[in-house]
Amino acid sequence: AGAVDSSGAAGGAVGWRSAADDVDDGVATTTPRTNAAIATTRIVSPRSTVRRVGRAGVGREALWSMPPLDMEDRCGGVRDSRYIPDTRGRRTGPAGPATVDAAAVVPSWATVQTAGVDRPREHGGGEASAPIAGDQGSFPDDAELARTLVHGGGRATLSTLTPKNYPYGSAVSFSVDPEGNPVLLVSEMAEHTVNARHDPRASLLVAAETPDGQDPLSTARLTLVGMLQHLDEPGALRDGYLDAHPHAAYYADFTDFGFWRLGVEELRFVGGFGHMSWVTAERYAAAQPDPIATVAAGVVAHMNDDHAEANLMYVRHLAGLADATEASMVGIDRHGVTLQAATPSGPRQARLAFPEPLSHPDDARPAVIELLQRARAAAAAAG
Repeated sequence: AGAVDSSGAAGGAVGWRSAADDVDDGVATTTPRTNAAIATTRIVSPRSTVRRVGRAGVGREALWSMPPLDMEDRCGGVRDSRYIPDTRGRRTGPAGPATVDAAAVVPSWATVQTAGVDRPREHGGGEASAPIAGDQGSFPDDAELARTLVHGGGRATLSTLTPKNYPYGSAVSFSVDPEGNPVLLVSEMAEHTVNARHDPRASLLVAAETPDGQDPLSTARLTLVGMLQHLDEPGALRDGYLDAHPHAAYYADFTDFGFWRLGVEELRFVGGFGHMSWVTAERYAAAQPDPIATVAAGVVAHMNDDHAEANLMYVRHLAGLADATEASMVGIDRHGVTLQAATPSGPRQARLAFPEPLSHPDDARPAVIELLQRARAAAAAAG
């Protein structure tokens, strides 16, 4: 089965990491390896199969996939002795890399006991799908995906604690500082500001926009957890906020308004169904947003609308799917492109890496053309 859009038509791609473990509270829980670019118009999914019910009440299988992560990057949030096995036969933790037997990892469809609760390892029944073709190691990690999601600011849900210790959610606008910490402009009259004065612990939920017709839960979102701090002298952070939200200049100097910053202590990134991980503040701050995210959707649309034959050449001659009958691009990021191919044995996902990571939106077009030149050369060599 392949990913489906809201109409049930095949339109995504499937991929997974078979022995990747997420870790919570000292107990390993398996999470699939998955793929997609946040900024693209189509989201593709993990190996796990989930049952959807159509408008007519007929169940149909749908596969969803989101951006992958490198297990050693995911391990950035590991504390104490929580180690993360992966299929490369390594683990990373406080003691550093060590050798493990990847074959000994618990099957991903099992459940584990986490903090007294049986926690499923993946969605659905754990049915296996065909592996990703091409270069699986070129996907961006979750720290980069998180920075890309918040880059440029936007609207989010701020959760603070009431004096009675209940979580209180409210809509806010935000920008980010150079390390990715959210910056807010809020009124002292607002309930969330009253709460922050009482208890600075807070979280901010940022969610990607959902393309028309898609399930909102199939898109990426990020919860940043930390402490709110009032900025007496916001300086350049004020300018950055007003660049992101020019309308706020009207009330930014009201006496009851002030700038606050959420000092991020840890983050939970969810790329979609079956793709989730904790990211440490250090890894998040060190990551950079994808420089071509602003043009990714346009590149994908252009390649699918005008260059379907090029997409087919990519998967046939660069990803090894010689029997592919059609292909579409489903994502592009600074590291490479992701494609969905139709083959006689079913849908396949393919990943192609750029020779070097891209550094500017203008680099996207030449990089895609270079891939096509490589594909044509490979086709000519094959006769």
